[in-house]
Amino acid sequence: MAEFDITTNEGFEEQFAGGSETDWQPGGEIIISSGFVLFGDATSPMDGKQLPLPSGSYSVGFREYFTPEYRWVSRARIVSRGDYDYDCNERSYAVDSAHMCIADYDGMRRVHKKCDEAVYWPTHHRVMAADRPCFLEWTDSPDSRMWVVPSGFGDGLYDIFSLRAGDTLIGYETIFMGANPSTKRPRPKRVLP
Repeated sequence: MAEFDITTNEGFEEQFAGGSETDWQPGGEIIISSGFVLFGDATSPMDGKQLPLPSGSYSVGFREYFTPEYRWVSRARIVSRGDYDYDCNERSYAVDSAHMCIADYDGMRRVHKKCDEAVYWPTHHRVMAADRPCFLEWTDSPDSRMWVVPSGFGDGLYDIFSLRAGDTLIGYETIFMGANPSTKRPRPKRVLP
């Protein structure tokens, strides 16, 4: 584990000082068939951000931040290969259930057009019970698969960074807590909940 520098606002530095961040841990594979990936709140993914990503199979992964008393997921990503450079802050998205998701945009859109309360509430309860990154499905359809990740400190507005190998877009990363990556555009300060 590497020493980690929390870059948050007042009070957090003292409370979480001396922690460490793990290396990337594998979460599994996800298929992006539409050419767009969705980052959003896991209980209302269609309110999230749609970003272009070439169709294909991608790895999802996460890092965790540890102190002697606590453990949180600090980052999540979707990427086609391991070597990349941070590019720019693409957008922010809101999390209101303390869980974010990564999914194929069109697949999730098709599922949500047909989603009723009999489908929504059982999935909502499974999302809220997830205390580790995992895959969940809204229905039996492969389109409904989403990767669910508890989001660091919980609810808030989180940034998404594009990942590139040269000029090629190969994925995205979101940072819930921790040090800013080198970016071409400065990342705005945010207040964590």
